[in-house]
Amino acid sequence: MDDPEQGAPSRFPFDPIYKALCCHVQTVRDLLRAYLTEPHGPLRHELLAALDLDTLRKVSIEWVTREFRLRRGDQVWQVDFTQGAQSRGYPRFLFVNLEFQSRRDGYMALRFLEQGGELLRELRAQGAIREGDPCPVLCVVLHNGPPRWTAAKSAADLVGLPAALGGTPSVPKEVSSFFPWGYWPIDFVAHRDRAHIPGNVMSMMIGIEFAEANRLRGAVMGDRPESTRRRVARHRGSLVEAAQRPL
Repeated sequence: MDDPEQGAPSRFPFDPIYKALCCHVQTVRDLLRAYLTEPHGPLRHELLAALDLDTLRKVSIEWVTREFRLRRGDQVWQVDFTQGAQSRGYPRFLFVNLEFQSRRDGYMALRFLEQGGELLRELRAQGAIREGDPCPVLCVVLHNGPPRWTAAKSAADLVGLPAALGGTPSVPKEVSSFFPWGYWPIDFVAHRDRAHIPGNVMSMMIGIEFAEANRLRGAVMGDRPESTRRRVARHRGSLVEAAQRPL
């Protein structure tokens, strides 16, 4: 979630446009398949194949801080591993913690640490997992701001231990984007020249972001003076359907 104190908003802010589109299961499936799996993401193809993507569902996770403030992340999704995968040692499910950013947040790694800890605590309180049960949480930032994302991707990088204390420990790539080790940023600008993926909602969203002179954006969202939230609510279903049609 963007912090309004971190500077001027981007030309196409995340809240609530992309959040509304990312409420669709199809969008998260497309994200996993084309943007979070090698070579464009941290997940191995074998891990993706082990997931039952038909079980994707959005979960509501919120918690109360020590100052008695109600907090929640942007979006958390849960997907089960197939029974066959579980028999081979995979856990029961995978969580995907999505954060939407239009501007750089230098403390994003710490935010994911806080959210991941509260997510595990809440799941245990609900009886969804027991202490010691594996509960992988993939942490992802969707960033649509014009500059590339440069914030530290882990708390270890943020702290930076000196060589005299052993230096910053290295983390295997396979787990570097999971809680508590770090997160994976998806920079829209890094994918702007990537060929459009027919039927992929994420690919369509990136195309909208960089449509020349906002032509596509204006055609899709309309120019009438009504709130952005109401326009998205009216159009988001048709946007997902349009993205899935072949060009």
